[in-house]
Parts: sequence; structure tokens; C-alpha cells
Amino acid sequence: MPRRKLTLALSTLALLLLLSAVAQADPLVINSYKQGWYTNTNTNNGVAPLNIPAAANGYFVGAGNGGEVSRNYFVFDLTSVTGVTSAQLRLYLPGYNSSDSDPSETYVLYDVQNQFISGLGSVENALVYGDLGSGTVYAGITVLTPNSYADSFLTIDLNADALAAIQSSSGGLFAIGGAITTLRNTPKQFCCEGLFLNSMGHPAQLLVNGQAIPEPATMLLLATGMGGLLAAKSRRAKP
Repeated sequence: MPRRKLTLALSTLALLLLLSAVAQADPLVINSYKQGWYTNTNTNNGVAPLNIPAAANGYFVGAGNGGEVSRNYFVFDLTSVTGVTSAQLRLYLPGYNSSDSDPSETYVLYDVQNQFISGLGSVENALVYGDLGSGTVYAGITVLTPNSYADSFLTIDLNADALAAIQSSSGGLFAIGGAITTLRNTPKQFCCEGLFLNSMGHPAQLLVNGQAIPEPATMLLLATGMGGLLAAKSRRAKP
């Protein structure tokens, strides 16, 4: 094969491979940046002296000892994501974690006000608990029977409102709050009526259909491939 044709073929192949790598970035799996819970007694599991990575916190949601109620949260860093068209939240479910007799619980996801996102887990704020269980609804799911989900993952489809928030948050942080809306009013003497009790060490994941912004090295390779194609075309055009 003539040298010019070989150069053109290799440049074309390199360009196609690079474009394919960018196009096949779907779906993207983004681990939580921070996660945890806040209670109605103004406590949370993200402050010292726990001294564990923020993304390793457990995210129990529901009623605990003496009627203390927890709502959870998840924060994701979207600085490397763009063009999101759909999204799901995937959570680790070690078991139903409920000693209550309810056959099911309804778990609802909400938006989180921007003013609270940066401080989640690192500050105690009595207003955060209320915010995690109110506002714009992103999703709702009914979890059935105590034993059906043991040691598995719960994948929740996020709605159009969540997708719009993700799209507007590209290049920044995106947060989700969660609450069980079917808790009984009677205080619990012993733990628990809830979900995700033993979730510590399992980061929540945001699964998005979209594109990853190419790294600088990838962009350099892409530019080199395009440059090779243009150079080959220019040489072919010369008499």
C-alpha cells in the first residue's frame, strides 16, 4: 500500500476509534460524592468524630429507636458529565431492615435546596431534615416484603424534574433527598422501620445516559487524528 494511503487509513482508523470511545461513554456510572442521613432530632452521621470517607457513610432512612426518624441524602459531582438524557439512582439494599409488620414502605426522592448542598454531612442544621423530605419529587418506589431485596441493589428511575435539575447542575454538584412516607406514627422502642440500615461502605450510584466530557489527552489525540486526515487530503490535492 502506498505510504500516503497508509497514512490516510491509519489516521481515519484513529479518528473513528476516538469518536467511538466518546460515543460509547453511555451509560455513565457516577459514585456519590457524599451521602448520609439527618434526623428529626437535629443529628446526622456525617460529622466528626466518625472519621470515615463521606461517600462511605450509611444512608439509613426510616424510624429508629424511640421514634427518631431519619431522612437520607446523596450528592454527586457532575463536573465531567454533559448531555444527560435519562438517569437512575442505584442504592445498595442489604435487607429490608424493618422489624415493623408493614408489608411495604414507600420511599420518595426529593430535590435539595442549593443552600444546603455544600454543607450536607459537615454541618448540623435543623432545616436540612425538613428539606430532605419535601419539595419537588424526583421519584417514588414501593419496596415490598422484608426478604425479597436482601443483599441486592435497588434501581430507581428519576423523572423529568430530576433530569432537568441534573442538566442544570452539569459542571457542579447535584443532590437528592429521600424519605419514607408510610411510617407509622407510633414511636419505635427498638430499631427499626426503614431501609438501608447496613449500607455503610456502599456508595450510591447515579446512572446517566449522556456523554463524558473528553479529557485533555483525548482531545489532543482527536486533534492529532483530524490533523492527519487534513494533511493527507492536502497532499492528495496537490498536482
